[in-house]
Amino acid sequence: MPRSTPPARLRALMLLLLLGLTAACSGTGTPGAADDREAASTGTATTTTGSADVAAELSALFARLSPESAGAADCFGAALSADLGDEELREAGLLDGAGSAAAQMPSLDRGPAGSWVDAWFGCVDFVSVVGRAQAKATRGLDEAGFRDCLRDALDDEELRSAAVDGLAGDAGSESVRRLGQAQATCADRHS
Repeated sequence: MPRSTPPARLRALMLLLLLGLTAACSGTGTPGAADDREAASTGTATTTTGSADVAAELSALFARLSPESAGAADCFGAALSADLGDEELREAGLLDGAGSAAAQMPSLDRGPAGSWVDAWFGCVDFVSVVGRAQAKATRGLDEAGFRDCLRDALDDEELRSAAVDGLAGDAGSESVRRLGQAQATCADRHS
């Protein structure tokens, strides 16, 4: 077995940790992402209920889960709070009854998982995050080559589908399997 291809169970665990504990996008972002980033950076973003505190709480949750910049966390908080109302965020377990962010990342249903991924992919380059994580796990990885390979292997919708499935706890889905296989193949080619 090539040194950069972990056993299937370990690869699945790495993918779940990556999907559950980091945040990102596949290059161009989603429609409106630039507007969300601009709103977050200028402080003009609002939530569906107008509560800037909710966006700040979601930003704090994102920052705890992701090594990305404060700007990315602010973008994420603004985007997610604009997509989901306070009650939806509470029902998903992302906010508690007092409106504070969850202490840990909850398991998400598909609807909130999709909103999370849309905010995530709109604010951070998912493939770059996967590349950094793979570079830490694979000695000698050509990170730029790995990223290009992964972008060639999976389109934006396939990456989004894998991220939603991972956050929704469907680690056995075809999209998660394809992402894991693409990661392993690209790591082999570029290490």
